[in-house]
Amino acid sequence: MNPAPDAQRSRATIAPSPSLARASTASRPIHQTCASPWRHWKRLSTSRGPKGTRAVAFGDFHVLPGNTPQRETVLEPGDLITHVTLPPPVTGSKHLYLKLRDRASYEFALASTAVVLTITSSKITRARIALGGVGTKPWRSPEAEAALTGKAANEATFRQAAEAALRGAKAQSENGFKIELAKRCLTHALRTAAAS
Repeated sequence: MNPAPDAQRSRATIAPSPSLARASTASRPIHQTCASPWRHWKRLSTSRGPKGTRAVAFGDFHVLPGNTPQRETVLEPGDLITHVTLPPPVTGSKHLYLKLRDRASYEFALASTAVVLTITSSKITRARIALGGVGTKPWRSPEAEAALTGKAANEATFRQAAEAALRGAKAQSENGFKIELAKRCLTHALRTAAAS
């Protein structure tokens, strides 16, 4: 049975490049749940899997579909995530996770973003940005981070960062709205985090 059109749309992806232009077909895409940890960029640890205990950098945890579209992560059968290691937050930093959903499918993000900002004297001195719901894996945006760092914490800067994050994004069929939605999601999250 095919999912309803709204469910298909909420699982579709947009991509920063053609290499990411695939749709997620999992019933519960793991990338939906992982944008928030991306803001801290540390590691996941697995234990007692077939290959023993290992640590996986969070940036290496998700895989692109490529030749294995059924796989979303590097986990092997029998692997278990036992804990996640995060560094302590930077003193004075502001953290926010924002998830935008369709009323008909509260579970799936149409777009989400996780932001961490450090602001000193009205200037952004450090930024970490991740997007979810818009690709087959959480998408960190060094372009948005660079657009924010050293700049004034204001609406124009936030919009420039959102434009940088989505520059070159390619929509799939029936999800072109996600590009603007992701920009607005990021802009709103930055504004809200900066004001907190």
